[in-house]
Amino acid sequence: MDPAALFTKLGCPVCHAPGARYHGKILTAPHKSPEMLAKWIRTPEKFLPNTAMPSYETLLDEPSALALARWLKEAGPGAPTHGY
Repeated sequence: MDPAALFTKLGCPVCHAPGARYHGKILTAPHKSPEMLAKWIRTPEKFLPNTAMPSYETLLDEPSALALARWLKEAGPGAPTHGY
C-alpha cells in the first residue's frame, strides 16, 4: 500500500494539502505518535466532538491507518516530492 496514494484516494488533500483550509492541522502530525494519529484518522469525533473531519473507521483498517499516520509523520502533504 502506498500511503501517499491512499491520502489522495480518501480525499484528504481537499482539506489538508498546502493551501487548503486545514493544512495547518496536519502540520502537528510529527508531534503525535503514529498510534495516536491512526486513532484520530479512524475516529476523529472521539477526540474532538463535532469536528469537520469525517470518520474513516469503516474505510480504513488499523494497519492502513497506521501506515498513513507514519507517512504523515515522515513526509506528509507538502513535502517537495508529493507534487501538491
